[in-house]
Amino acid sequence: MLGYTTLYGDSACAINPLGDLYKTQVRQLSHAMGIPDVIIQKAPTADLWQGQTDEGETGLHLRRGG
Repeated sequence: MLGYTTLYGDSACAINPLGDLYKTQVRQLSHAMGIPDVIIQKAPTADLWQGQTDEGETGLHLRRGG
């Protein structure tokens, strides 16, 4: 359970329906909803500069899948 948030960005909401789900659960829900794999498997990023990823910023490379 590792992650970070952008103040007044992705953390600035009154309702967070996915907030209590693990990433694996969000991916399962995405598959069930028919979201394309290219989106589901995209590396998380704040997109502050080209090539930036959350994994690169934290120094951890996490397994994505199921």
